[in-house]
Amino acid sequence: MTIETIATDMDGTFLDHEQHLRSSTLEMYDKLRANNKRVIICTGRGLQAAKHALAEQEGGDQIPLFPGVYSHGAIAFGKDEKDVVYTNFLNKKYVFDAIQKLYEWKEEILQEAKTIVMPADARITDDTYVITVYKPERFFVDFETEQFREFCIRYDEWHDELLNRKIVEDDLNDVFHFSITANPVVLELYRYRMLKFLEDNPYYNMRVIKPVVEGLHILNTEVDKSQALAALCQVYGWNRETILALGDSDNDVEMLKWANYSVAMGDGSDSVKSIAKFLAEPSVNDGWSKAIQQLVFE
Repeated sequence: MTIETIATDMDGTFLDHEQHLRSSTLEMYDKLRANNKRVIICTGRGLQAAKHALAEQEGGDQIPLFPGVYSHGAIAFGKDEKDVVYTNFLNKKYVFDAIQKLYEWKEEILQEAKTIVMPADARITDDTYVITVYKPERFFVDFETEQFREFCIRYDEWHDELLNRKIVEDDLNDVFHFSITANPVVLELYRYRMLKFLEDNPYYNMRVIKPVVEGLHILNTEVDKSQALAALCQVYGWNRETILALGDSDNDVEMLKWANYSVAMGDGSDSVKSIAKFLAEPSVNDGWSKAIQQLVFE
């Protein structure tokens, strides 16, 4: 059956692992559009973060964000950001409780981290950590010191609102997911504790994923990109059998399982490589465009 829809992850897939929109990707995107193929962005980023990421790329303003899947599949938009096709929010109280745990664990984790050797390739090596909360049309960050603000600038994070205080419960209406960004040692210690906390509190209905080396994301256990993509298919009448999905990370697994055609990037995680029907070259070797050329046009 002919492929009509390309459902693509953004970071490490549509953008390479250095966060660049490659010229080959842009050329292939134009070729797809010229042949009446639709390209749907399906990303772990919130909508605003995706906008910023593409706006910084040469040619990125040509890439439509709608219809699209965002926040790991917690929301899908139709024709624009007011046309919400699918949502799956976290429980406000449970989000607040979990974030309070992150605050409570901070000092003990930072002390424990000092006894562990930092990986040689770590991009973040200091004790800075940032908690980000993602909502439908914006996201905001807790930074308690000027160091946190410097962190956001240094690592090119885009935030609608920087809070000079801890996050409080009134901040947490309509939250899709929240994340903590830190060095890999600190992050792994947080990951262990959060997994244990959620195991002891299964009614929180949350799961932990690690889509990037420096980031830990907590979202609804029922959320994945395939659910949101299926909702778009129902609204627009797209045939699942004609969908090609491409991804590189653990949060792409369910989407790749769901789509009729699936591609894992060559520099992707073992989990996506193990379930994809096709293995592309790494993103930095034009893997996205080469895979589509082979599967769609040859």
